[in-house]
This record gives sequence, structure tokens and C-alpha cells, in this order.
Amino acid sequence: MPELIQRDVTVEKLVRAAEPLLSDTIARDGGCAEVVAREARIAGCGGTRRDDRARDDRVEDGRMKLLTPLQRRLFGYIRQYIFPYVLLLAVAMLLLSAASAGIPFIIKLVVDLVTNLKVGNQLDAGGAVKLREYSLLLAGLFLLRAVANFGDDYLSSYITQKMVVDIRGDLNESLQRQSLSFF
Repeated sequence: MPELIQRDVTVEKLVRAAEPLLSDTIARDGGCAEVVAREARIAGCGGTRRDDRARDDRVEDGRMKLLTPLQRRLFGYIRQYIFPYVLLLAVAMLLLSAASAGIPFIIKLVVDLVTNLKVGNQLDAGGAVKLREYSLLLAGLFLLRAVANFGDDYLSSYITQKMVVDIRGDLNESLQRQSLSFF
């Protein structure tokens, strides 16, 4: 039983250490403990836990990896679409976020202008011109946001579908190269 004190205790080690105790119980219980031991052995024979495998994929030589091996493989598929499509997608995302951030700012300017006009109960020519400019700017921002949102949706869908086609093609090629004994 001293091996149970170790840090990496698995179900198999527990069952192995408890077998002498279970053999006495099997004789008394008529086999119920044997079933429990067999179930524990089956449950524990999967090797390392999922958490340990995920941690092992990212840690090598004591350093944390930024991407998992699966993410690195998928990044290889997107690499061929970086120049025209991913770059345009990044521009569309930046325009979308800038237009979305500019809309509340312009609305604030319009509200401030309207409240100042109500306080004075006068509509001067400068205030009317500014109100028209802010309204046109707001309409332009809504239009820019709509175009950027369309570009974002279209390009992200296009890139995703192209990647899926490439992955399916590679899978098909891999399956075609397999021998008949593989199937």
C-alpha cells in the first residue's frame, strides 16, 4: 500500500493495491466485490485523463504553447486565404466597429444641439446647418455599418466554406490513398 501515497494515483493502482483485501471480501460476499473491482479496472484502463492529455498537448519542455496542435493544423488551412480575404475581413471588422462606436457619439451631439435649441427657443442658421450635417453624418454611419456588416458576414462565410472544402478534399485524398485492409 505505500504506492498509494504517490501523487499520481490511478484507479488501476488502487484496484491492484486493494486486491488482497478484495479477495477476502469475495470469499465472504460470493463475488460481488469481484464485479466492483472489474468495473473499476475497466473504468480506469483508459490511460491518462482528458485533462492531462490537453495539458500535455500545450506544454512541452515546461513552456506553455499558444496554440494546440489542432489549432495549428487549422491555421494551415486558413494561411492560403490570408492576403485577399482575411485582410479584407479585418478591414470590414474595423470599419464595422468604428461605425458602431461613432453612432452614439453623433447621437450625443444631436441631442446636445437639440436641447440647446430648446433652451433658447430659437432656431438660428448655424444650429440648423449643424443639425443637418449631423443627420447626414448619422445616415452615412448607418450605411457604412450596413456595408461593413455585409462584408464581415460574407467574407467570414466565404473563408469558412473554402476551408471546409479544403479539409474535405484532404480527407478524400487521405481515404483514397488507404489500402483496402484499412476499411
